[in-house]
Amino acid sequence: MNDAGLCVQEMQKRGDWALFYDDLLDTYNGLCEDGKVSCGAENFAAWLFNADNFFKAFVEWRKTK
Repeated sequence: MNDAGLCVQEMQKRGDWALFYDDLLDTYNGLCEDGKVSCGAENFAAWLFNADNFFKAFVEWRKTK
């Protein structure tokens, strides 16, 4: 089973969480600009807590590292 919380804990241990979070914001803002998601801080939290969104963003971020 995939567990986003475990991924976040590991990123925090490695010092990668802030970098990933910055990338998440860029990804989310791009989706907002394209009209693919509703914009706003409250919607970002809801978007991030969707496991599919989290892991898709995580995989894309890992490709750049």
